[in-house]
Parts: sequence; C-alpha cells; structure tokens
Amino acid sequence: MAKLIVHIPDKSFQIIRYYGFYANKYKDKITDNKLFSDAQLKKMKDNIFWVNGLISSFGYNPILCKCGSIMEVNYSLSYFP
Repeated sequence: MAKLIVHIPDKSFQIIRYYGFYANKYKDKITDNKLFSDAQLKKMKDNIFWVNGLISSFGYNPILCKCGSIMEVNYSLSYFP
C-alpha cells in the first residue's frame, strides 16, 4: 500500500498534463515547415539501400567485382523466398 500512495500527488500540487510541443497553446503556432529539403530527402532515400550506405560510409562497393563488372543477385539459388 505504501508503494501505491507514493504516486498520489499532494493536495495543492499542480500536475502538468501537456508540456512543450504537446501543449494546446502551441498547436496554433506550428507552421508547415519542412524539416529536410527535397535534396536531403532524396539522399536519405538512396542511403536506405545497403549498397549505397556502404559506398557513402566506407567508399566500398560490395557488389563491384575485381574485373570491374557489377555482380547480380540470383534469387533462384537463394535459400530465402
């Protein structure tokens, strides 16, 4: 019972329901500004694929063969559907 009573606030204690971004008085002040530009979004979409992520992070293309050709994935030989 003592552990439960700890969570009950004092009689004159004011509880904040919404604070900051979630407060009602700030809902009207929010404008429709984009967080990222279109160029930045395109770059992020390209980095979703693992090959592009490795190229941008490490400068290494894992599907580029030593002879200079690009390897292709053969799904018929794969264990995964």
